Amino acid sequence: SYEGHDPLADEDELAVTSVETLQRFYRDWYRPDLMAVVAVGDFDVEEVEQLIRTRFEALEPPATVRPRPELAAGSFSEPGFVVLTDPESPNAFVELNYPLPALDQRTIGSARQELALLLAFDMIVTRLDEDSRRGDTSFFNPSFAANPFVDGQRTPGLAASADPSDLVDTAAALLEEVRRALLHGFRSDELERAAAGIRSQVELEFESVRTKQDGQYAEDYVAHFLTGTPIPSAESNRDLAMRLLEETTPEQVSETFRATIQSTAPLVIVAGPEFAAADIPDEATLRQVVAEAAVAELEERAADEAGAEQLMVRPDPVEIVSRSQLVPLAPTVLELANGVRVAYVESDIAADAVSMQATSPGGWLLLPDEDVLEAQLIGSIVFESGVAGFDQVALARFLSGEVAQVFTSIEESRETIVGSAESDDLVLLFQLIHLYFVAPRADGQALDALVGELRPLATDRDRIPFLALADQVLRSRYGGDARYLPIPSVEDLDAFDLARAIEIQQERFADASDFVFTFAGDFTAAELEDLASRYLGSLPGGGEPESAGTGQPEAPDGVVYEVVDSGDGALGAVFYQFSQEIEATSEVRLTVPLLESILNQRLTALLREDLGATYSPFVTIAIQDEPIEIIEAIVEVSGCLL
Repeated sequence: SYEGHDPLADEDELAVTSVETLQRFYRDWYRPDLMAVVAVGDFDVEEVEQLIRTRFEALEPPATVRPRPELAAGSFSEPGFVVLTDPESPNAFVELNYPLPALDQRTIGSARQELALLLAFDMIVTRLDEDSRRGDTSFFNPSFAANPFVDGQRTPGLAASADPSDLVDTAAALLEEVRRALLHGFRSDELERAAAGIRSQVELEFESVRTKQDGQYAEDYVAHFLTGTPIPSAESNRDLAMRLLEETTPEQVSETFRATIQSTAPLVIVAGPEFAAADIPDEATLRQVVAEAAVAELEERAADEAGAEQLMVRPDPVEIVSRSQLVPLAPTVLELANGVRVAYVESDIAADAVSMQATSPGGWLLLPDEDVLEAQLIGSIVFESGVAGFDQVALARFLSGEVAQVFTSIEESRETIVGSAESDDLVLLFQLIHLYFVAPRADGQALDALVGELRPLATDRDRIPFLALADQVLRSRYGGDARYLPIPSVEDLDAFDLARAIEIQQERFADASDFVFTFAGDFTAAELEDLASRYLGSLPGGGEPESAGTGQPEAPDGVVYEVVDSGDGALGAVFYQFSQEIEATSEVRLTVPLLESILNQRLTALLREDLGATYSPFVTIAIQDEPIEIIEAIVEVSGCLL
């Protein structure tokens, strides 16, 4: 934000704010010469234009207007530092920003510079991410970071999470990787991978233009009005992006990065929980880290090793033993020779996109209590470990420029696989499904990263308002059953058995014939059936059907009233949860979303508009089909004054 101006004000400012001050602010800035009306939708243009004229044409700007201040924000001449502690946050992180003047969005030169910086930071994040996945760092979850809060300034940069005791090393690692790029630039193999990812995004955006929604068009027009952002045609936008990508070289990206980063100084933001304040570095320590990184002599990154040419050998197809149609959506249902069932619907509602899901009855309710945490977390570990002979680094490199991913999970009463892909990458989607069945991985680095994220929450759960509330709600709803807590205990995390976890994964996904695979998207029936007969038909099957796990604790009788004391300040929340067993008929399923919408509208009108008591009441109503049919309604009113 602008120096000396808190976006939410402070108590002293709020105390002296008057009705007259607010009215003056409204008169000064909510005036017709500063406004635009954007309308996008399926309507009669002349009718909507007349409606706009009727309501807005008579408005006149004031005779004297308050001039808009020119608030410019540019580069830093010296490093800046922000050190934050938060009593309600368990997470610690370092963010590295490079404040720069905003680019003129209307020139090709600016587009070229913006693309070069995007590619440069993408390559740096990839370097850091690969280091982290190999277990070579004290940080995790590195990412691109920016704080685009101020018009006229941009702040590209990096961020990474870490244990509070590792924040100094994390800050040094981010700064040193920037320094390495300044010294040695970027390699052609890195650029090729980064450009492939952007090229794929551009193509997907172009293919999706005919399914672009009204709200997205409206956002484009609003951005154009506010900042002058161009609105090229989809084809022009695609052609320019592809041309710039084709013309971009490692030398050009390296020189643009050097010129840009050396024109400013870093803003280093370090934040962590208040209880770990002794571990959080002060400004003097961070200033020394910045100074040392600025003169560090670092070796150039080694080139990537050659990777595999394919994920797996293409299997022979198996027989499709039956084909039928279901109503009312009329999906085609196949049964393959190994017992696997596949349902699919061809649809181009989302152009060039395919979604899939597969489910099997079972779940962690079938397991002894001591195995439940392993079952609950193994899906996330497998996803971050790669598959078959590919660790996550090798898999990410193989898939660079492609759009296909698959996630497996063991839920309360079923096993689930979800996935998505671009239409052109449908083969990769099927290959990933096959491999996650027969050759999942569970690497220790992935477990360490996951535990690193969960441990601060588990350690400080009572001090974090949202977690303390969730803990109490689930303890009350499920009778204190630890299997239903939102975050496991520190003791359970310490006792996590990775070997047992991967065994459970393999056991739960040993028989594909217990799954129903569903696909919907932009593909042809012939292609889908051929790939299913090969990659799903060659999975192990033929076992006995399994039933969904049972034993979910019943909802408590009567009213349970609890008060949760957590966090600082005078704001709180009111939370209601209602549970009722129900026969989920078609009529009930149609009624639930309507009821949810009506209740949300009524609560908003009463609590926000009439009473001014809170800004964000909301209602969610959901039907649980397994392990028993229950309808649950949740009403939450947050931001209430205590």
